[in-house]
Amino acid sequence: MPTAGEWSYEIKFDGYRIMTRIDAGKATLFTRGGHDWSTKMPTLVQELDQLGCDSAWLDGEIVVLNDRGVPDFNALQNALDDRVRRNSIIYFLFDVPYLNGYDLRDTPLAARRQLLRAFLDEQLDAADQQHLRFSADFAADIASILASVRGMNMEGVIAKRADARYESRRTDTWLKLKCRQRQEFVVCGYTDRSDGTAQVGSLLLGVYDTGGPLVFAGGVGTGWSADEAAKLKALLKKIETPTTPCADAPTNATRWSKRALGSERWVKPKLVVEVEFADWTPEGRVRHGVYVALRKDKPAANVVREAPALVVPAAQSQAPPAVKVTHGERVIDPSTALTKLDLVRYYESVAGWMLPHLRDRPCSLVRGPDGVAGQLFFQKHAEQAGIVGVRSLDRALWPGHEALLEVGTQQALVASAQLNVIEFHTWNTRASHIDQPDRMIFDLDPG
Repeated sequence: MPTAGEWSYEIKFDGYRIMTRIDAGKATLFTRGGHDWSTKMPTLVQELDQLGCDSAWLDGEIVVLNDRGVPDFNALQNALDDRVRRNSIIYFLFDVPYLNGYDLRDTPLAARRQLLRAFLDEQLDAADQQHLRFSADFAADIASILASVRGMNMEGVIAKRADARYESRRTDTWLKLKCRQRQEFVVCGYTDRSDGTAQVGSLLLGVYDTGGPLVFAGGVGTGWSADEAAKLKALLKKIETPTTPCADAPTNATRWSKRALGSERWVKPKLVVEVEFADWTPEGRVRHGVYVALRKDKPAANVVREAPALVVPAAQSQAPPAVKVTHGERVIDPSTALTKLDLVRYYESVAGWMLPHLRDRPCSLVRGPDGVAGQLFFQKHAEQAGIVGVRSLDRALWPGHEALLEVGTQQALVASAQLNVIEFHTWNTRASHIDQPDRMIFDLDPG
């Protein structure tokens, strides 16, 4: 197995994967099934045409962000069906297998992404190409990242081998690390509503056995609106078939449903839906399934039972030692009544987002033993630290001064909050390249 340094982690977007072909400067957008969706996303096509690129293939995911800045799959579907809403679609780009005549498929992923980031940084104009973005990766430990993603109610993380070549198929160099069970299923049948309404009562699901037939995977009977249920029934009635497409059609109704055997309406295995569920039963059925959406971007023949893997390097396989919080009930902000424990829990919850900006950078700590209304002071050097996990950097980085500090782990971040650290101020250079600033900060004060 690879070590920690050989993996990168990206957020698993709740959207559609889209490939872009640029030929003679003109862009065409394709789904995973090879369908041309350019007319559905004219804004993206226009912005891609403006990249100043003669030829390329770009890989990415389209999403629509909700009010909290989190991808919303239902909002994406609504946007694709509504010409006005299509301007809300964002295209996150994460790979570039071809660029300007160069075949990059055998180039390691880390180098391809570095090239893609540099290309986008150079070409994107915030005013004219606001719907194209680079899909960032995170260097924090995977446990911290998954905790943050779970806290934001997002689907999960994609772990990618940094030295992987580009492949247009399933591979163990790209792994789905899911916060909850969710995947696509083939619709193999449905049942009617008991009240006679022209809507589906439930969907009967299947997945293809690897290299084999379609096998039954249970059913789902909730998660859709009345309009969606009617739409699904209209689509399924057109592809009804007298016999089940599953190799193992259920013969004992009580094992998988309360409905009477024979009430199923079987259909040709053409439609794909996405379902969220609690777990798999020993019989291979989904438990407590909830319908998410109809998937138009994935061929039914490619739908198999997914086995999400969680890769946690040995050095990170155990959670960091717990930090004991003392006087957690003490109010640190009288205006909001927030307590010290609230602050500790906050920094613990956002560790996955903060640590990439803290790791490998000298950091000054703003401490407030008496809360935000009391006296605050900066701590810059290790001689005053005494905080578990906070690392002393090489004194040669700043000759004539005590060693600078680095807050590089979740344990260090939480322990700092326990010892009344309210703010973290990093340098704009990394300790590994202390004389080469790599970012700039604009401090905009309302006053």
